[in-house]
Amino acid sequence: MLDARGRLVALASNEEAGLHIGDFVLDSTGPVFVIAEIGNNHNGDVNMAKRHVDHAIAAGANCAKFQMRHMASLYRDTGKPTGPMRIWVPSTYSTY
Repeated sequence: MLDARGRLVALASNEEAGLHIGDFVLDSTGPVFVIAEIGNNHNGDVNMAKRHVDHAIAAGANCAKFQMRHMASLYRDTGKPTGPMRIWVPSTYSTY
């Protein structure tokens, strides 16, 4: 629906409201959908990532979100000072 200036002000649909994720429906009347942010804390280790998912489920999360990063392209070194003139770049974990 458009207003007098032709701007969109509302949407009309004959489809069921809400976003469906599997059997879960996200809408204004349903329960909260909890997304666990695992990020890249798995350090590329699949078994560690699975343990993080298990802990997230135990804590009540409905799903988990991951990030994959190519660490060598993000950081100049390992995050530890190696000499007096080297710039120390902290790891993502220590930032939080």
